[in-house]
Amino acid sequence: MATLDLESLREQLSRRKVVQWGLAYAAGAWGLLQGLEYVSDTFGWPRQLQQVATLALFVGLPVVLVVAWYHGDRGEQRVTAIELTIITLLFLLGGGIFWRYERAVEEAPAVAAPTLAVTNAPASTTPAPEKESVAVLPFTNMSDAPDTEYFSDGLAEEILNALAQIPGLRVPSRTSSFSFRGKQLDLKAVADALQVAHVLEGSVRRDGQRIRVTAQLIDARTDSHLWSKTWDRQLADVFAVQEEIAQEIASSLKVQFAGSGGPRSVGTDNVAAYEHYLQGRHLWRQRGEGPLRASVEQFEAAIRLDPGFARAHSALAAAHAVMVSYTGPDVPAEPLLNAAQASAQRALSLDPSLAEGHSVLASVLEERWQWLAADAEFRRAIALDPSDSTAQQWYSEFLGRMGRARDAEAPIQRALALDPLSPVINLSAALTIAAARLDGASAIELARKAGDLGMALRSRAGLMLIYMALGDARAARAFATDGSLEAAVIDAVIDPARKDAAMARLAAAPPGSRRVDFALQSQTISYVYLGEIDAAHAAARRSNDDRSLFPADFMALDASPNFARFRADPRFQELVRDAGLLDYWRAVAWPDLCRPKGVGVECD
Repeated sequence: MATLDLESLREQLSRRKVVQWGLAYAAGAWGLLQGLEYVSDTFGWPRQLQQVATLALFVGLPVVLVVAWYHGDRGEQRVTAIELTIITLLFLLGGGIFWRYERAVEEAPAVAAPTLAVTNAPASTTPAPEKESVAVLPFTNMSDAPDTEYFSDGLAEEILNALAQIPGLRVPSRTSSFSFRGKQLDLKAVADALQVAHVLEGSVRRDGQRIRVTAQLIDARTDSHLWSKTWDRQLADVFAVQEEIAQEIASSLKVQFAGSGGPRSVGTDNVAAYEHYLQGRHLWRQRGEGPLRASVEQFEAAIRLDPGFARAHSALAAAHAVMVSYTGPDVPAEPLLNAAQASAQRALSLDPSLAEGHSVLASVLEERWQWLAADAEFRRAIALDPSDSTAQQWYSEFLGRMGRARDAEAPIQRALALDPLSPVINLSAALTIAAARLDGASAIELARKAGDLGMALRSRAGLMLIYMALGDARAARAFATDGSLEAAVIDAVIDPARKDAAMARLAAAPPGSRRVDFALQSQTISYVYLGEIDAAHAAARRSNDDRSLFPADFMALDASPNFARFRADPRFQELVRDAGLLDYWRAVAWPDLCRPKGVGVECD
């Protein structure tokens, strides 16, 4: 074939209209990509769609130029062998490019992500994250006023709660996700600790009645951005922004909301009421009597602005219910329980599907020893929202107090999977495992992890109880403060010659452990450990009368033979009957250590 000179080549390109075909194709491709970008942003389509379309159009350009060379000026329909060969080679080259792109996107990194200090298990034992999983990190507060952090936190939490309702999508709970606030950590390390494939991070800037929300979804496996977007809106549009972000994430991860097809409404259109609600939630999570009372004021303000705001009523109920555990014996529990029950019932009258309302009502019923009703409400709450780690934890603790520690393991393990970095849940899991099967290694590891996560004081108390249950009083003594009542009791267990001193101090202690910081600060369980069975039953009777009785104090596995002696005493039959436990066991399930015998119960 003769070599074409430059002038002849220009003539051939012009005659065959190759340049015109190429320019027309480029213009059409550019317009198509612009339109695709707009549609993708509007409907939240994944970014990979635009990337694949761009590659396809690049591969198509040389094909178009080849077709133009052979058909641009002649209108011939027959394809020659040379033309077919060239086009085939171009398609093979394009296929190779697509194959390489697919591997780059979908291959997980070969090197394991670094393990955070808070995890105790070696990295090799960490299961691979589920593909349909996302962690919502706390949004950075970019506003000038630092006291508006409640707003950025609340917005992120609402998005988290909305995503948690999607079937098949794993979303770690708030406590775990928000534990990374202010820490300069690699996102892959965060994702590894939370066992997720994707991470959502963002920021909120508020200026008067305007907000700017920026969010970006990242695939932690490849460190690639699936999408990033900014919303500049009026404050009144905050509900729409939350919904749009949740919808975009669902679209990117190819998952769908159940029911109506979108995230659940926050339950109010009143922005001022919503702000009071977010402030109340922010205070509620701080715990302590002061913050809890302040949260009550915020929830009540929200309700005054919108009396139909069901979630505000539910949150108010939760504040009153939790306050029972953060006030001393000098604060009567009954008024708090009355307020909690009234608010929970009001919330459920407005929205019967509100899981938190059922959880709070269950906790109130438990406080009032309405065991059957409490059990039913806990199960109803979990059925409505299986992703609520707090409901799973509370139900597990309820089952443990009913002597059903083995049944309590399943819900606390679910809570731990949902909220792996929650110190409260880790400690609860430690105590449950110890009570169910005296697995000292697992229980101690979880209790120590709770301390590493910031619950140092309660972690020490938990370790003290675990070692006592394992029969190692000397190890337990290391976690008791010198001069404390619990230290005196443990010293007497180690050295019976010191029992009289411990008994003298116990005389002024509460009979039951319901409202003390440590169980060994109360009489019933302490007397059992000291082998004073008569004194223990007398204290249990008094705790039955004043409702400070905690059945878990004497219904869990323990290495001390004194607990079996306590349960074998004839007075035990009267105790569990009067406490309503016998009726509950008959109706629902028998405890781990007992079985029915005649009209009563026989226990190991």
